[in-house]
Amino acid sequence: MKTSVVLCVSLLVSAPALSAPALAVNGSTSRGVQMQAGPGRAYPDVMRLAPNLKVTIHACARAWDWCDVEWRGNRGWIPAAALDYRLDDTLLPVSDYGPRVGLAQVDFNLAEYWDAYYRQRPWYAQRAQWETRGPAKVLAGTSID
Repeated sequence: MKTSVVLCVSLLVSAPALSAPALAVNGSTSRGVQMQAGPGRAYPDVMRLAPNLKVTIHACARAWDWCDVEWRGNRGWIPAAALDYRLDDTLLPVSDYGPRVGLAQVDFNLAEYWDAYYRQRPWYAQRAQWETRGPAKVLAGTSID
């Protein structure tokens, strides 16, 4: 009985840590860069970001090549190579230091992401095409059934 109580208390204490979302971190653009609606240049353009802008880094793709960022309420993806992680007054390239400093990683889910951030964008109406065919085929003009 004593072992069961200890096990239950242990699980309850650790449960919030397992389900808590990763915290966003401070970053900045290392150069001017286009923010995309997904992790790749073929996704629609969200906006252009200037160099040295302070951004919030929410997570990076598992390959550490693209990161989900926010600037002044605009959410999108930029190449990790154009992004620095801010550690006090030090800027560390995300593409090199992301894994070392423990930045969150995420799998991109177009439906959830676009529903959350792009309902008012003109290309949102094509969401189903982007989901089923991917950016390269939509942009190449592949017919969509």
